[in-house]
Parts: sequence; structure tokens; C-alpha cells
Amino acid sequence: MQTTLRLDERLLGAAKRAALSRGESLNAFMVAAVRQEVVRQPRRRASRPARLATYRGRGLQAGVNLDDSDGLLEHMEGRG
Repeated sequence: MQTTLRLDERLLGAAKRAALSRGESLNAFMVAAVRQEVVRQPRRRASRPARLATYRGRGLQAGVNLDDSDGLLEHMEGRG
């Protein structure tokens, strides 16, 4: 696969010198550098599901519409 990278001149010069000192092409040097950086990144571990506090109650209430905030407030305050 081919792509274009925009590097400032100083970084590109340093990469070219490093590749030359290792006897590698610039492409091989860049591939190795990117691969090393990607492998070095810590992998995220799968997180455990959050534990939510639960409270005893009467469960779901018939006739309570959770999308109706005014009606829900009335029900919670005992007016509905």
C-alpha cells in the first residue's frame, strides 16, 4: 500500500540519516518505526461491567410514563 506522509525537513533528514546508518531504505526504516510504535502502545483491557447500586421498591409502576417528566414528578411526590 502506498501513502503520502508530510514530515518537516528536519525530521525527514533525521530519518534518512538513521536509515542510512542502519543500511536500510527510508521506507524500511519508516515501516519499522511505525510498527515499533504501534506494538509499544499499551492495549486496553476489557473493562468489567459497572456495578450499579439497586434499591428495594415496588418495581415498575403501571401507568407511569418515564418519558413524561412532569407526570413522573407528580407520581414521585405522591400527587399522581
